Amino acid sequence: MTYHPDCAEPDRCGETEEERSGRRMRHLRQEVTRHGRAVWYFRRGNGPRLRMPDEYGSDIFLAAYAAACAAAIQPRRTMHRKHWKMVGRTMDSIERCLKASRFRAKKSAVEFSLSMEWAFDTLSAQDMRCAVTGLPFYSSEVEGSWHHPYSPSLDRVIPRGGYTPENTRIVLYAVNSMLSDWGEDIFAKIAGAYLKRREEI
Repeated sequence: MTYHPDCAEPDRCGETEEERSGRRMRHLRQEVTRHGRAVWYFRRGNGPRLRMPDEYGSDIFLAAYAAACAAAIQPRRTMHRKHWKMVGRTMDSIERCLKASRFRAKKSAVEFSLSMEWAFDTLSAQDMRCAVTGLPFYSSEVEGSWHHPYSPSLDRVIPRGGYTPENTRIVLYAVNSMLSDWGEDIFAKIAGAYLKRREEI
């Protein structure tokens, strides 16, 4: 299932790929290599060209497009494939988070108004990093854990509030686990005490 930034619903806009690339997804240009392979480049005005991931319309492609539009990543001629994999992995996790949160919101009778479009915009503005710590998602691999501590998670600023753009931020799963019951003030107090204690040892 794929999304594009101007539509919160998957594959329901009724537009051809050419229409999407021309009108909805600005600053994109398709070129054909000397080997006959079609590739996409992002370029805003006279700025440098950014080679996009190959599969047009995939989560990796759209996350890269959203990040480039928001200037959340510094354009270069080629971004390392490992970076795009991280972006795609993050977006896949967020899609699952949204589905699970929608179910919890319905069960708890609280508002849910988040979308993949919101997630693209939010993650682009955060440069694919945790809103609280600034650490990148999936920055390290962890073995033997049921939940990846560096995976993205939806944190409600007011725990009993709804899943709304005003009340939700995207943070590390480990951070959300610590914030879920007591909030950021207690988390900051404990984290500060730990760091101070570690310096004294």
